[in-house]
Amino acid sequence: MVKRVVYFFALFFFLSAPMAWVLGATVWMGPTYDLTLPHVTQSGQSITGGLDLALQHDGPCDVTIHPLRAGGEVLTGPGGATLKTSYKLTGAAILVPDADWVESADFRVRAYHIQSSGPTTDVLRLEVKGESPTGGAVPAGDYTTSFALTVTW
Repeated sequence: MVKRVVYFFALFFFLSAPMAWVLGATVWMGPTYDLTLPHVTQSGQSITGGLDLALQHDGPCDVTIHPLRAGGEVLTGPGGATLKTSYKLTGAAILVPDADWVESADFRVRAYHIQSSGPTTDVLRLEVKGESPTGGAVPAGDYTTSFALTVTW
């Protein structure tokens, strides 16, 4: 019986230790953003767009970009058509900004460390690239993604 109790408490503390760390972190989810690439009209087309994200903070933090729906990291257009989607997050305050395009599946799990202290406002530049398939046409129209900026201290 003593062994079972010891194993139970050892397992309990082992499993709850990561949660204590997570619960101790301060997380802030910012406003939602829409990023639209207009005028996709033909197969094999590559189009880019971007927007600036202002981040007000008072110390070093980590930033992630979270899509607002399942599969939302992929640009979606008329009739649910999708484009091959890549992202790039840059800014002077990011310790290791993206130097090249990051595939959407990898981008959604990526975290960026902001090294500046403040209080200050840093501007992060989020760029998106959509590519229509070369072998077939996609419906002409605007292709959009929606996301939120999440900050962890």
